[in-house]
Amino acid sequence: MRAGRRAVSGKHIRLLGPVLPLVCLWALTAWLVEPWGEFTINDDWSFVHSLKALTAEGRMIPTGWGKGGPALIVHLLWGALFTYLFGFSLTVLRISVMVLGLSGSVALLFLLRSLGVTARLSLFGALVLTCNPLFLSQSFTFMTDVTFAALTIFALFWLHRGVESKSTGLIAVGLIFCLAAILTRQIGLVTPLGFICVGLLHPVGRDLGRRRLIILTLVLVFLPWLGWEWFLAAAGSTPVTRHEVFNNIYGYFVRKGPVEYIIFLLSRFLLVSPGYLAFSLAPLLLLQTGSRWSHSRFRVILAAYATVFFIFEALILAGAISPPVRLHYNVLTPQGLGPLLFKDTYLLGYERFPLLTAPLFYLLVFFTAPLAVFLLARIVSSLKKLLTGDPPPFTSALALVSGLAYLGIITFTGFHDRYLIPVIALFIIWLLSDAAEDSAAPGLDRQGAAAGAVLLLLAVLSVAGLHDFMAVKRAALKAHEYLTTELKADPCRVDGGFEFNGFHCNRPDFKPRPGLSWWWVDREDYLVTLGPLPDYQIVKLFPVRRWLGRDGAVYVLKPSLPLGAPEPS
Repeated sequence: MRAGRRAVSGKHIRLLGPVLPLVCLWALTAWLVEPWGEFTINDDWSFVHSLKALTAEGRMIPTGWGKGGPALIVHLLWGALFTYLFGFSLTVLRISVMVLGLSGSVALLFLLRSLGVTARLSLFGALVLTCNPLFLSQSFTFMTDVTFAALTIFALFWLHRGVESKSTGLIAVGLIFCLAAILTRQIGLVTPLGFICVGLLHPVGRDLGRRRLIILTLVLVFLPWLGWEWFLAAAGSTPVTRHEVFNNIYGYFVRKGPVEYIIFLLSRFLLVSPGYLAFSLAPLLLLQTGSRWSHSRFRVILAAYATVFFIFEALILAGAISPPVRLHYNVLTPQGLGPLLFKDTYLLGYERFPLLTAPLFYLLVFFTAPLAVFLLARIVSSLKKLLTGDPPPFTSALALVSGLAYLGIITFTGFHDRYLIPVIALFIIWLLSDAAEDSAAPGLDRQGAAAGAVLLLLAVLSVAGLHDFMAVKRAALKAHEYLTTELKADPCRVDGGFEFNGFHCNRPDFKPRPGLSWWWVDREDYLVTLGPLPDYQIVKLFPVRRWLGRDGAVYVLKPSLPLGAPEPS
């Protein structure tokens, strides 16, 4: 009996041991970045409005701040649970998503272990997700991106357990999590659709019964989802057919024309998305490129590539060329982590905290470009195996197909860097589970130093960038409180930035006035910025202490002349 207890205890220790570093990392990050305060981030003010309408009035109001938005209900119910337990505050809502971020990283660790990945590589994969600047930063908001990614990871975990054990009950649990992901963001449809597609193509699908998989998916996912969409339409909210992103599929084509539209799609699918994904997955991709160093042709090509890079960088540093720095917003910006949605930084184009200079940007481009090529080659190889009868493991194929379907949808509808968070999680599952089947699968002994150094660098930059972003948000909160409390300013007669005016002043019938920001500013008695502006007086400064780059401040400005006043003669 004692031996049995010792065995169980040892098993629990082995399972929980890798979780401890993740928990400590999340706790340390929260302590360092200090995400506390009654401020909103990006679009999450609109989700707070939806939560208030649901909990206070029992209504599902139109989601998003425009004509459409995500399905949202599971995200709102999760936030409602935390407000019920701990009281309502914007900090509590951010903590609710942080808990999901931690849970998602732990679930990813357990999923990788159940896929046969070694303990150290499973922890490494979970850390690659956690330390990613997109995933980490959005874990400290009330945005839906991390909620959606965590639910997707939960879905794959239970689907894998069900497929491995041939358990209809466990597969049903996985499909219910698929439904929960869809009821957070409708694009979650890619996972059950991927489950059906892989079930039809993979030999495991035949063993499980393809008809059974299709019926389960229809009954547990698609019928409830369609019912919810019907309810949204009947309740005056926003079903998927009314979403702006849905209408962009047709709108982009009309505005751009056939040729420009095709170039636009190819650049997104073959350049932008692979570049961002290669940057995010760089530690894992470095681990898996180790065997190529033994090939002399690979070393020659790499040497030639490095020579071209050094010449290009030298020309930039010498001022001979000035290539543009282009990022696809909205989290990663030349100033670090964002978004910084103030009039001066977002609308007028001022870069108040410039970090990403052209030499540094193209250093990142030259670093990630070969990894992006390697990633595309791995995708093609895995798809060939799936289609030619030598498939990768079922869950590996499911993660890849779902990730590619997701990429296809955001390529057609609209792209923000944070939209790639679920794809990063899915590709970590695909890359490591596929490699686990390879007898020459990479370990942390080879290429480990380079991969570990890149992961550490990503972690440091992510935490430092998040600290600086939260410092700006806390200083902006002080500026807003100064205006509304001490100066008794009407929030709608202040341009406090997109989130501030969205939270306080959003209304459907608003029409922007010439010269003012479009985000629900009735009159510009005061302006909150990250620096001085011509024709504005500085009223007060609120310092910002930053870890990356120089310190700064949030400015409260006042127009030198009232709007519409005549110029002095």
